[in-house]
Amino acid sequence: MKSKCNLVLVIIFVLTSLISLESCKGPLYVFFPYPIPNGGGGDNPSVDPGTEPKPEIPDVVGVAWNYGEPSTVLYRLYPNNEILASISRNEVMVDPNSLVTVSITEEPVSSYSGNPGSSPFDVIMPWSGMKLVAMAEGGTVIDTIEEGESISAFVSEHSDSTDLMVYLPDMYYRVINDAENEIRYYYVSDAEFEGAELHPASGHYIARYDSMNPEKTKSGWVDTDIVYSRPAQEVARWFSLDLANSMISNKGNGYYGLMLSELSYVQMMYIIEYADMNIQERIGVGQNIYIKPESGITDDMPYHTGVSTTRTDTKNDISYRYIEGLLGYDSTADYINGFVYIGDEAYFTDDIGMADITYSDVTTAAVLSGWKSIGALPDNGYIKKLQYNAEEPWLIGIPEQTDTEKMETSYTSDAFISPESNAAYLFCLSKNSLYSPYGAGLWHLNSLSANISSQRNTCRICYAP
Repeated sequence: MKSKCNLVLVIIFVLTSLISLESCKGPLYVFFPYPIPNGGGGDNPSVDPGTEPKPEIPDVVGVAWNYGEPSTVLYRLYPNNEILASISRNEVMVDPNSLVTVSITEEPVSSYSGNPGSSPFDVIMPWSGMKLVAMAEGGTVIDTIEEGESISAFVSEHSDSTDLMVYLPDMYYRVINDAENEIRYYYVSDAEFEGAELHPASGHYIARYDSMNPEKTKSGWVDTDIVYSRPAQEVARWFSLDLANSMISNKGNGYYGLMLSELSYVQMMYIIEYADMNIQERIGVGQNIYIKPESGITDDMPYHTGVSTTRTDTKNDISYRYIEGLLGYDSTADYINGFVYIGDEAYFTDDIGMADITYSDVTTAAVLSGWKSIGALPDNGYIKKLQYNAEEPWLIGIPEQTDTEKMETSYTSDAFISPESNAAYLFCLSKNSLYSPYGAGLWHLNSLSANISSQRNTCRICYAP
């Protein structure tokens, strides 16, 4: 109250002085009863005119993967040695690249059997910005889940006439590959930092659920149909990639099917948060026995990440930051757009406009003008090593080396089904992890030798504003 009174006195004094200006024979001085905060310069000793504001230091989190070791666990990176003494985790190291600014002192815990989950990343961007939203026609977001709001209540309110989507905030990333020591470093922030690039999926939306249609599930699909991301519905299956793309594009401009860019965004967020390639161990094995695949399995969870029953329940599915079905419903596999195999070479694109092609197109290499080659892919087996792409370092989930040995503690824990040579192939995500012949995994890729309609193939909607 005192400062307000002082301000009133100053204003009255100034106005009185201005009114009397004509009678003034000398210069006019105005005296303030207290210093001007953070400014003014001149005779104010608290201000240095040559001082510039210091730039804010971005929050950078990082992990390191020693892919020469037979372990799925990654090392958490820290800014200095002082913090390491207080960390109970064994796999820790000081960041040799001096990029990390945030020290993770607690491990995330996923929800299971109704137990609440928690994560230090819930207050770190971009993780904390991955929000569940209700999206109306045309990509308009009409509601966003609030902190602490019930997932089931939010979903119930918007399940009839909207798509339930998850926002992917801006993510700046950097991947450094130390080939000599077989260590790969992954860094993420929501702001620019040294050597970082903006992830191509930044600002996009990915469906909470695999696609569904309230009137159809397994047959009678036509290219005028439309699919949605809604709960409590049997997942749509028995359609080809071409038909899937048609049904998604019928929703309007900006809609497209899952691409490697969205998949790699989620993979990057997961490995830095949980520092373990083995998502089945840390969150849940996913739904990998034959039962009717239905969306909304995790809606009753008290947390955005985990399972509604036990982590080893093969009849249930997982959710990671509101995205359900990453490991498949009943081992259903999400088609991946913009990723094909022709002859003995794999090609990909992160250009949404180039990804929506027909299967007949990908049999002709000429259509791939502007696509990027990632060379030959390894033989069938369990993924032992992932590619490092120096030109597109965001592409973190492509297998480079496989092994026939099946071990839960080895490398990525997932399998790769290799395409045969001299043929055109498409790809899908989520089948055949190490846990069962019909298992599921975040790193698993399966090749499709034809544009077939299968009971195990579905699609996931994405949207770019």
